[in-house]
Amino acid sequence: MDSLTSLSSQLRVTAESFGLSLDQSSPDLIRVSREAVLSKWFLGGRKADYRASCTLDEVAHVATFREVLKESSWGVPPPAVTVETAGQRGAAATKSIRVNGPVGGHVDLGAVRQACERAVAQAGWTFVFEAGKLPA
Repeated sequence: MDSLTSLSSQLRVTAESFGLSLDQSSPDLIRVSREAVLSKWFLGGRKADYRASCTLDEVAHVATFREVLKESSWGVPPPAVTVETAGQRGAAATKSIRVNGPVGGHVDLGAVRQACERAVAQAGWTFVFEAGKLPA
């Protein structure tokens, strides 16, 4: 099995382990997404939409990763305890949101990127994170 196919399959396994929906229209582009309902009740709610893409360049052995987290709310969110943690190292940001309430959820920006970075490094490829750019 060639390195592109091997890495692509490892990235698919990584995405599935996070419960992400996978869209791979070509062998060199992997798109993942997940909508997490953080809290919801009859008067309103809050959700987070995570999207990421990884473009693989077989010639240069470079994997380019992009991700975005879009949060939205409507109405009056239910009473809940929300714990948010955020961090930044260089251009790479991490954010974790956990809502404990009647209907609680969790989303973690950065965990998928770190897992993909490990998979890319194990395959001997170079990982490039493009911060601030929307997924392909």
